Amino acid sequence: MAATSTNNAGVSNNLLNETGRENGPDYMLKFDPANTLDLNVPANNNVGGTIDGTSSITEVLNVMSYLCSGTRTGAGLIDNTNNNSVAVNVGSHTNNGFYEQAGNPIGDTFLYTSGAGTNITPQLFNLNTFDINAVWQAGNDNYIPVGILRRTGNAGQPGEPIHNVKSINTNAPHITNNADIKALMSDCVKQMINILQSTRAIFGPKGWTALFNQVKGGGAGSKHAKRTHRQHRRRYSSKHY
Repeated sequence: MAATSTNNAGVSNNLLNETGRENGPDYMLKFDPANTLDLNVPANNNVGGTIDGTSSITEVLNVMSYLCSGTRTGAGLIDNTNNNSVAVNVGSHTNNGFYEQAGNPIGDTFLYTSGAGTNITPQLFNLNTFDINAVWQAGNDNYIPVGILRRTGNAGQPGEPIHNVKSINTNAPHITNNADIKALMSDCVKQMINILQSTRAIFGPKGWTALFNQVKGGGAGSKHAKRTHRQHRRRYSSKHY
């Protein structure tokens, strides 16, 4: 183990307090302009545009979960706590990634879609090795189910099919090879960075600490603190993201 240093290189507590860096890091780095965060670069016709600059936190996490989870079944993967998702007995998908006809039986593998009609494709991307899963075979193609993507435009009238579901060239995003998986993961990571940078710009270096202190409610007997806690709980509900 390396020895600890007693030097401070001029970094003082007063300076840290002034910049809101009491707990570090000392510096807030910008991204090198040469390291572009543009999405769908290089262009990919099968999955490009699935994640874009307007994709929400939930949409990005949904796609990453779909790529990185080894067990993609409704019962095991969909979060239904506190009505975070639609009911488990609706929203099934066909093998082309679009919605099944209402009333058809719900299969437990309705998130496990494959254009070949088989549900044997394993985890596509391994987060531990940051590699495409070696078991993946290009023949086991996957259509990303539209139910994990956000909708663009307005839904149809009551009783009508849901319109304007996000799609690429009227097809659900289609994974056919390793390049598609890599492109989709790249866009997910880039958009996560974009979201984090926007969040940091809104809250500032001290913002997260102040927000969490308010959400926790401060003193137990403070009516203002409790009201602030409720306001933040509603404002930052997962359903907004």
